[in-house]
Amino acid sequence: MLKNRPIVAITIGYIIGIIMGLYCKISIVFLYLILFLIYLILKKIHKKQFKLISIRRYSRYIKIIFTKNICIIIFISSFISNIITIHRNQQIENYINRIDKKEIQMTANIVSNEITKKYSKQYIIKYKNKQFYLNIKNELKIEFGDTIYLEGTFIKPKSRTNYKGFDFFEYCKSQGLYGTINAKNVKVINDKKSFFNQFFLNIKEFVHKKFSKEISNVLLGIILGYREEISEDIKEDFNESNVSHLLAVSGMHIGYLILFCHFIFKKIGKRNSEFFTILIIILFFKIANFSPSILRAAIMAIIMIVSKLLYRKNDIWTTFCLALLCLLIYNPFMINNISLILSFVATFWIILYNKLFYNKNIIVNTIKLTISLTVFLIPISAIYFYKIPVISIEISIIVGVLAGPIFILGISYVLLGRIFNLCIIKALLDCLLKMLLNITKFGSKIPLNKIFIIIPNTVEVIFYYTIIFISIFLFFIYKKKRIKNELFKRRIKNLINLLKFRLNQNKQEVISIAIILVIVLAFFTFIPKKLIIHFIDVGQGDSCLIITPNNKKILIDGGGNENYDVGEKILIPYLLSRKIRFLDYVIISHFDTDHIGGVLTVMEDIRVKAVVISKQGEFTENYKKFMQIVKQKHIKILIVGQGDKLKIENGIYFDILWPDNSKYVSENVLNNNSIVCKLKYKNFSMLFTGDIEEIAEIQLLEKYKNNIEIFNSTILKVAHHGSKTSSTQKFIDAVKPKMALIGVGENNKFGHPNESILQRLKDLRYENM
Repeated sequence: MLKNRPIVAITIGYIIGIIMGLYCKISIVFLYLILFLIYLILKKIHKKQFKLISIRRYSRYIKIIFTKNICIIIFISSFISNIITIHRNQQIENYINRIDKKEIQMTANIVSNEITKKYSKQYIIKYKNKQFYLNIKNELKIEFGDTIYLEGTFIKPKSRTNYKGFDFFEYCKSQGLYGTINAKNVKVINDKKSFFNQFFLNIKEFVHKKFSKEISNVLLGIILGYREEISEDIKEDFNESNVSHLLAVSGMHIGYLILFCHFIFKKIGKRNSEFFTILIIILFFKIANFSPSILRAAIMAIIMIVSKLLYRKNDIWTTFCLALLCLLIYNPFMINNISLILSFVATFWIILYNKLFYNKNIIVNTIKLTISLTVFLIPISAIYFYKIPVISIEISIIVGVLAGPIFILGISYVLLGRIFNLCIIKALLDCLLKMLLNITKFGSKIPLNKIFIIIPNTVEVIFYYTIIFISIFLFFIYKKKRIKNELFKRRIKNLINLLKFRLNQNKQEVISIAIILVIVLAFFTFIPKKLIIHFIDVGQGDSCLIITPNNKKILIDGGGNENYDVGEKILIPYLLSRKIRFLDYVIISHFDTDHIGGVLTVMEDIRVKAVVISKQGEFTENYKKFMQIVKQKHIKILIVGQGDKLKIENGIYFDILWPDNSKYVSENVLNNNSIVCKLKYKNFSMLFTGDIEEIAEIQLLEKYKNNIEIFNSTILKVAHHGSKTSSTQKFIDAVKPKMALIGVGENNKFGHPNESILQRLKDLRYENM
């Protein structure tokens, strides 16, 4: 009951206020006023008569939980958090907008170790209680705790540009970061080191000396959550095996740490042991560079230990909510932090499971808990990772058994290995870690290890958890000893009989409503749908998704940033968020990475009926990989050339205008043999031009000089990202688009789009006005 748990009520209210402040950006008072008015209206119009099926009848159960005092507590805490969230959000946005893209100079402190990046070194710095990412390209040696003077440019975090895509701005706020500073000049003015970081660096150096690079990096990940030096292949194996949580310090690690402390300090007395355990936990999460998951676990552990020291009974729900409340008071934007969400949702279910379904058989309990936790986390896995584990549940159980000994032996070795010769522990650790790596590698290779699923919307998530909690509630009521099962069964039976009686009593009305619903649904089915074209932001690259009136789905290109997999990070989440698990056609204009990079991943993970390509003037590594995937997945290949017509459905087709099958352009073979195709639908048309350059445009115009109108299009996808080597004046004049779209990455190194191309398009716009 909330009546005896005011902290739980305060936390619920605090979360409500944050959500209203983040997503509605209005005062929560308006929401409560509306709810109060609805309550008064319902109370006034309600007829006082007995009804077996009545909201008022069953709302009394809610009133038992949400008493008047609890409602007041929730209102006050939500009001406070709502004001704080709106104010802090406005404060952050004003600060960022004021310094965006400006040259800045500051004296700041380094508050993180180096964060691994492909082309630069990255750190987190602190300046006047504000934290930033710092990118440095030079070889200057900087360490945690250094004070530096820097000159650089501030870059505002990029907000979401794709539907349900990654929002870097919200991510930064959830991490307490204001943005990124690209440094031009950095000087170390004070190299005073952090005690805790020096301790961490000593541990890191010791572990690297004693174990191989691969083993030492994984060991540091397991005992301290340090995963910066772990190879991408190993990280991927852990992710695919659904055990990546082992590399992020969490409640499991704190639990093992407490066991370790109790074993070490058991001879100094129980109370003294608890005091030292608290100190060790604080030291541990300072060294481990605390994250939401470790903070949650550490706060809960310390509260439980303190309650023992004060001879107070610990309430697990109060402890759980107090830990969450502390983090949200510190930073309300952490409510969007995936680490916090996973940590608290998983812990919530573990607490609930142990209270309702705990089994004394440890093996049975572990298996049931793991399976039920996986089911409970399905919506979160779908939203954030767009896939759910299947076979990897078994891998999680096996690896979970290994994790405890590895953590305890690892902590023992790094603390005592300098003093004593612990060669047996070292050998055992080496063996266990190799076993762990082999298991995760095996788990990542299992077919159908993970299933990609459609990303649910908010309504679907609410419905999913409503069903789960109603099921749990009914189970709890049914199993509760002080409620007679026969009485419960009789009530359910009465409800079912009443429902049957009402249906028979109003049989004609029910049939009429059913017929009307069928007619309405049929009517909506036959209403003509529109052609929908999505342009997907993939950075420096092209990607377009077309959905026809008959729900045929065509993806044209899909490549971009070379620093990460565009297919995994952008295209697959985008398709799944649009409820797309199947593509009818994938058209690949040519095999440059900025056009096909992400498509290869899509072909591996999303079912594709057919791919459309042209004859290749040059065979590349991308083409070889493409052919391997096509053979492996049994995907149909359609090779097209000038003069072909690709019919999608009645009234919708592509005219293939280029390349010429009989002759390849020898200059810049890949770009100039891009597929140029024109989408036709009623009076609408769109011209896709790939990366063709001036030489191909000239040949195209020459080829169709007697039918120049064929280029006329409503929309032009500008060739080669707006490069000055393409989009000649004659070609643009031939197309005469009403709209032109250019696929480019912001602040790209190529300088795309070229100013002269933009001016040509602007001049054409003025001519069309």
